[in-house]
Amino acid sequence: MNCPTSYYEWIECFEYIKDKPRNDLYLDILKKGKLDADQNLLMKLIKELANIISYRLENTISAFTEYLQSGIDYNGLSLEIITVRKEFNYAKKLVYLNVIPKDISANLANTIQLKANQLQEVLEQKTRNADRSGILNSLIKSNPINKLEEIK
Repeated sequence: MNCPTSYYEWIECFEYIKDKPRNDLYLDILKKGKLDADQNLLMKLIKELANIISYRLENTISAFTEYLQSGIDYNGLSLEIITVRKEFNYAKKLVYLNVIPKDISANLANTIQLKANQLQEVLEQKTRNADRSGILNSLIKSNPINKLEEIK
């Protein structure tokens, strides 16, 4: 993958990372990309990026939900939580590309943080009385999904 410089190349890159594992190499390439475009085209690009991020997060949350419903292995749960947290962090990194204005990046990052906060809150509520031992709820609280990296 080459550094994108046109709208078409940016969209190709976004489609490329849509189903790929988190990889900082892709992120580095995207950060080096440039785009000379008007405001409308830039907004279309940002919308496409938001759609890719939403798609990735929905898939990650769906896989995590399936894991929770399939019977819980407490050791595996910690790893699953880390996987979900890493995906949220990757999403936050994606919104801080050089072509995206800083205020829009901050708004998108805040939206991602809010989604992580909501997921954490739902998990804590659902696991509060899920098992008598309280281990599940304790694991969810001690390994919060919403403890994301500060990225700027």
